[in-house]
Amino acid sequence: MNASRKPNRSTLFPSGPVPSSTPLPKAPIDQHYGVGGLACIFEKATGSRADSNGVINSRTRRGRSYVMGRSSNPNTDEFKVFVACLNEHGGLDSGFHGDGVFDFNQVPKAAYSRLSGLVEDAAGNLLIIALVEGVEGESTSHLWKLTASGEPDLTFGQGKGFVDIRDVIQEELLLEHVALAKDRIFASGLRRGPQMFEPVVIALDLEGALWKRFATDGVLDVLKLIPNAQDHIIDGIASFTLPSGPERLLLPLYLMRNGDAYSVTTALTLDGTMDDAFGDHGQHWSDPWVINNGFSVDAISQRFSFYGELYSLDADISHPAVYRIDYSGKPAKEFNDGNVLVFDRPGGWYAGVEVANGLVGYGMFYTHSLAFRFTSDGKFDTTFVPPHGYGTFGAHLPEDGFYTSTGSIALDTPNQRLLLSGRDEEDRGSTVSCVIAVSLRTT
Repeated sequence: MNASRKPNRSTLFPSGPVPSSTPLPKAPIDQHYGVGGLACIFEKATGSRADSNGVINSRTRRGRSYVMGRSSNPNTDEFKVFVACLNEHGGLDSGFHGDGVFDFNQVPKAAYSRLSGLVEDAAGNLLIIALVEGVEGESTSHLWKLTASGEPDLTFGQGKGFVDIRDVIQEELLLEHVALAKDRIFASGLRRGPQMFEPVVIALDLEGALWKRFATDGVLDVLKLIPNAQDHIIDGIASFTLPSGPERLLLPLYLMRNGDAYSVTTALTLDGTMDDAFGDHGQHWSDPWVINNGFSVDAISQRFSFYGELYSLDADISHPAVYRIDYSGKPAKEFNDGNVLVFDRPGGWYAGVEVANGLVGYGMFYTHSLAFRFTSDGKFDTTFVPPHGYGTFGAHLPEDGFYTSTGSIALDTPNQRLLLSGRDEEDRGSTVSCVIAVSLRTT
């Protein structure tokens, strides 16, 4: 499926010179995790090309984390599309599928090319979106459900453990993101329209059947939420619970209006209607050309945080930007007076998560990655990687070493570390899927 996606400005080299500076300090790597801070999913093999594009912590099993990715090797014709289960030490957990890895391409159902969504339910089961490579350009998505032991849940998808989305809505639909709310599964994706691929949200029950009480027969046409705009792209989907009790869906969007790009955040009721009490008539609009790459939801502070970049049309360059809004859809005034916080180095923030007294996360800066920590009022926390509150980790292009991949990150609170997915590269050797642990300890 060829679909128009938003410009990925921050990975392009600046058109002009980047301001020179002294070498940045390095963020500390937790050497107790994996081998030297890296948890590799497979053994390195000559010719292998691999990546991992997301990691989450288990909410039901202490010390567990799940990472999704893929690995191929033309020398052996091997092509794995997998979810791996890691223990708190960065080793594979044999309590998950026997060896810690569930390879979807070992199941005789379809040929999968990648995974794009991963979430854990309250019982410890996993819901995973897997993209099927079809013939003659046709593609579809399967939504899988695995138990905590790493086996297909045969109560899902009429005894198969997965749902073919073509069987659910009888259309070509590629799912991208998945969330859970009130015993329902909500997934966003792109369906083939008459002239372009259109963003939609669908709702399923816990057995994998379409829940037709959501929107129009179970499918929400996102274009109708903001009709006077173009190039709608869904950045993700999540659930949150209002202080008054009702549960809502959070739907962050990218779109164009009158020649400018915006990041728009919408709150939906669980029947698929816009919550007019959120923001301004159900929506929060960013400043022009604030382009979000990721977001996080925190139930304790009741805040949403958005990580991205502010793009300058005149300079043709992006600078990292972060802002926060509260559960009512209004700017969080305690963070930088409710305004977007822009960093002065060209690049972009990509993901973050809330800690007890602020935010931690990472960004990409053309040749390297930076880990950051902000205080709750929007200042760099200089107790993390003094003297700036941010530091490099992994390799610098074109060196061998670890490189991050865009995707989810996980906060390992008991061990005070941040887990990020990516790959370990060797120019003349191999690439292996792995997770790096950045230490958040201050002493």
